[in-house]
Amino acid sequence: MGRGPFALQLTARGEHVARAGQPQVVRLSLNLPAGDSHRTAIAMRKRLRDGSTGTFALLLGVLTVSAADLRAQWDGLRYGVVLTNALAVSSPVEALEPMRPGSVVLDASLPLYVRNAWRVEYSFGLIPLAWVRQSIVGISASRVRDTSLGVGVRPVGLQILVGSGRVAIEGSAHGAILRFGRPTPAANAAKTNFVGSLSVGLRVQVRGVDLAGGYCRSHMSNGDRADFNPGIDSAGFYLGIWLS
Repeated sequence: MGRGPFALQLTARGEHVARAGQPQVVRLSLNLPAGDSHRTAIAMRKRLRDGSTGTFALLLGVLTVSAADLRAQWDGLRYGVVLTNALAVSSPVEALEPMRPGSVVLDASLPLYVRNAWRVEYSFGLIPLAWVRQSIVGISASRVRDTSLGVGVRPVGLQILVGSGRVAIEGSAHGAILRFGRPTPAANAAKTNFVGSLSVGLRVQVRGVDLAGGYCRSHMSNGDRADFNPGIDSAGFYLGIWLS
């Protein structure tokens, strides 16, 4: 069975010590291997008064977790930077089609399942920079370029990688929340927008660094939180780099 950093296998070993005229002592040790054999020891001591019926005089629990155990749990965590940029946009409002949304994402991926050539990861990230570039036709028929900037967070994401060795095919789905400095994509829209995206591409490992690129498609809207909610569907590319 595939095991990620949180696939825990529990085994328990108990030791009961009782001496005449002395309090009873119970020791319990649990081993929780995850991935490799990593051990977390939990020692519990219970003292009972002689002659008492179920009344605890003292209950003390000591949890000992070494720094190595904690590092082992997060051994598969990877950090990266992802750039997305739209090349084509479709919208019910034709005037919005010259728009080009994009973003920079600081990504972190944690393995959920690993088996043979398959790897499933939970992905989350911060978006320090998001933009929607606009090209508006002015009064003199000349185009006026304008850009709306924002920030956001990408709390949910799932990535699937299939491949052995240094090359893998990857597919992902993400959900993000963006906050722009002004209503986007129009003055009667909202500053907050929601984005859902799907992508497929290729990932190559080069000297301990993962390089990726491919096709992505996304939908952005404000969820009817303003008078104007046209919805923007975009198609473009993404480029990413991850450190294991």
